[in-house]
Amino acid sequence: MWANFRYIIYQQAGALFKHMQVRVHAEALAFKAAAPVEEHRCNRRLSALVSTQMSLFNRRFMLTVVVNLFDYLGGILNYLVISIPIFAGLYDDRTPQQLSALISQNSFVCMYLIFNFTQLVDLASSATDVVGCTHRVGQLVERLAVLEQRWKSSPHTPDEDTSGGAPPAADDPQYDTPYALSKVSVCVPGARRTLVTALSLTVRRHRSLLVTGSSSCGKTSVLRVLRGLWPPATGRLQRHLRPGPGHVFFMPQRPFLTDGSLRQQIVYPERLKEGGYTVSETERMLHYLELVQLSSLADRCGGLDSEVNKNWYDMLSPGEMQRLFFVRLFHHRPVFVFMDEATSAVSPDMEEILYQECLRLKMTLFSVGHRESLTAYHDWKLHLFNDGTWRLDPIEHAAGGICP
Repeated sequence: MWANFRYIIYQQAGALFKHMQVRVHAEALAFKAAAPVEEHRCNRRLSALVSTQMSLFNRRFMLTVVVNLFDYLGGILNYLVISIPIFAGLYDDRTPQQLSALISQNSFVCMYLIFNFTQLVDLASSATDVVGCTHRVGQLVERLAVLEQRWKSSPHTPDEDTSGGAPPAADDPQYDTPYALSKVSVCVPGARRTLVTALSLTVRRHRSLLVTGSSSCGKTSVLRVLRGLWPPATGRLQRHLRPGPGHVFFMPQRPFLTDGSLRQQIVYPERLKEGGYTVSETERMLHYLELVQLSSLADRCGGLDSEVNKNWYDMLSPGEMQRLFFVRLFHHRPVFVFMDEATSAVSPDMEEILYQECLRLKMTLFSVGHRESLTAYHDWKLHLFNDGTWRLDPIEHAAGGICP
């Protein structure tokens, strides 16, 4: 029983950690469109917890039934034992006072019997707790349904998503302009302040864009609108491509690292292949780890497929996390990449290596950043001002510059 109790504590801690992980990194998960794989992992942990709980409950239930059954039988047998000699006349020589004293000696057993019966009534409080939790969960489900219906009826969100369920082919015309904004104004949901006013912008293939501006001017908010996390306050947004690791890839400033092996970090948000990975695929992953100077990480983890039980955020520095995020990017090789200061924690030399590899893989970049060195890898600059205005200018590259 104690071993099962310790195991269930372990399962509860794992389920709570996973829930906290998803809650803390909700925005990063939304950018990555990783809801299906996280749902699968949360359900897996929840199923393990429920299975252990049911096993413990069944054993405790049988034990409780046996113990209470003996308690009840003990009280009943007490009445039977004391009544037999009384009605058989063995105590006829006793005075009423003596007989009363004899019976009172057994009153404790009767009171204990009644106490055991009251335990059934006490179960009503437990049932009340269950009913209360069920009611709160029901309210949550109803509220989510209302929010989903409101989101679907919004004139600025899924109605204008013209993409299908499966990603189009690389030569499909939809790849030329995956996002188009027409006089879009960006506001924080529930707030009145306008961050960006009447932004008209078309994201085009092979035309990389750098978004600059001071802090709190709305740079990340533009990415949230493009991703569909925030609805535009005004204007029209058209999305021709759904986010997916193979065609549209979002990279927040703080990378999200899931639990599991190093290979799971690289292939995320996809699941590991059931048939495993070929030698060439593994060599390519190791090559990218070496490219970003993280080849020692595989040794620290015991290989690509060794289960890592430590917290990845405690194992890696911010710069290492961003470099590992780029290994994930290079593995999926998307056509469009949306970066929110994805190289803020790495050195300029490493930043050049990362962006050069993006250009070599022919990715179209949409970057948010402050460093002036980022202009070498982009064709246009979108500068946002604190008053909500903006300016879009082409970037002139010197002869022999980095950008092709």
